[in-house]
Formats: sequence, C-alpha cells, structure tokens
Amino acid sequence: MFLSITNLTKAFSFVALFGMTWKGDVPVRETLVRIHPDSEVIISGTTNLNSFNCRYNLEEKTSPVHVVYEKTGAKYIFSRAQLLLQNSCFDCGGRGINRDFRELLRSEAYPQVHLELLYAQVPEDLSEAVRAGIRITLAGVTRDFETDVICNFDPDLCIYGNFPMQLSDFDLEPPSKVLGMIKVDDQIEVQLNLRLRQQ
Repeated sequence: MFLSITNLTKAFSFVALFGMTWKGDVPVRETLVRIHPDSEVIISGTTNLNSFNCRYNLEEKTSPVHVVYEKTGAKYIFSRAQLLLQNSCFDCGGRGINRDFRELLRSEAYPQVHLELLYAQVPEDLSEAVRAGIRITLAGVTRDFETDVICNFDPDLCIYGNFPMQLSDFDLEPPSKVLGMIKVDDQIEVQLNLRLRQQ
C-alpha cells in the first residue's frame, strides 16, 4: 500500500519520473533513471532440504538507466527500459552455492541476466497495484511475464514486486548435488525492491 501521501502527490511523482520533456514543439519521451544502491534484485528458490536467496549487489550499478517510452492513456509503453545484471554479482551466501548458481545460469556463455520493463498500467486509484509487463532473459532464453507491483513515493519512486517462474521455462534443468540427494525445485521467485530517482 502507499504510505501516508495523497493520491494527487503520488500521481505527480509518477509523472515527474516518467514525464515528457520537450524540445520545441516535439515531446521527447525519455529520461535517465538512477538506481539507489539500497535497491535489491533477489532470485530465490528451494531444495528438498532448504531454501536459498541470491541477492544482486546493485552498488555495482553506478551508471544511470536510459529509459525511452510512450504514454497512451494510463499505460506507459517502454521501448527501452532494461537492467543488465552480471551473474557474478549475485551473492547466494557462500562460494560453493555462488558457483552452482552461475553454472545453473550457464554464465560462461551468458554472463548476464536481462530484466526489461515492457509496460506499466497505472490504475486510476493509486492505492492499487500497478500492472506491469516484464521481460526476463536467463541463459539466453527470453520469456515475458505480467505481474502486479506496488509503488511508493518517499520521496523516490520505490517499486516492490515478486513473481514466480519455472527454471524449465528457460530450458534450465534444476540441478542435483551429492549423488542426487539434494535437488533444486523447478520453481524460483524473482523479487524486486527498486528505489529509483530521475537524474
């Protein structure tokens, strides 16, 4: 839910971040967005024995993200809004599991995870979730997902969301260890905790 702030202020904050700038009479639908180092992208999963969380170190993401889009009614359609995450910057909590995670993602051939925002449908009631389309590329395979995200303005735009997906959706086989006694489940979850500010 939104935090102690009026819907009018929230709407202004969203438009301020993804608003149009102008050159002469032509609207330029683009902006630069900086990701705060407190932001997180987490890929989590379970095995038949325990669970794991692989957190991306967004302190490494120092350059702003170039965003290009168009607005149709309450819908923002993005032609450029991509986050490239180096597999080597995910920390799963230990050297061995970090190595296993990078092998699972075929990091030698595909060293990055790609997250791309396709669209955001902003509801009339801004206390409700924003419906977003997200494109994910893992190990060279791309899939599109639709999910709800919660947006707060405090004062930056903070985006929270998580959604499940299957390793098999990306032609990845859930690995097993210790002669098959430890097996990773097919379902994983991507969690987004992003704090954004217009440059």
